[in-house]
Amino acid sequence: MLRVISYFWLVIVLVIGLLLAINNPTLISLSFAGFSTPELPIFLWLIFFLLIGVIIGVLGSVPARIRHRRTVKLLNERLTRLQTPESEDVVELT
Repeated sequence: MLRVISYFWLVIVLVIGLLLAINNPTLISLSFAGFSTPELPIFLWLIFFLLIGVIIGVLGSVPARIRHRRTVKLLNERLTRLQTPESEDVVELT
């Protein structure tokens, strides 16, 4: 079911991208700090900056993912250690 939903959203995004490309064929050149880019259609610039944003977002989340994985690993080790009985911790009541 999750795969069907993923494909649905992919089709929606592709259709929106296609409509954006068809309706915005105007060529523009970006200028910043004395530098000028080649003229490209608006939709290419939008896709380019969207991808740059996605990459920055993924790279920004890497430290948190590493920290969470380390925490999970340490907690799993602790849980395993607590679940295995050790001879000195076992007290027999008679």
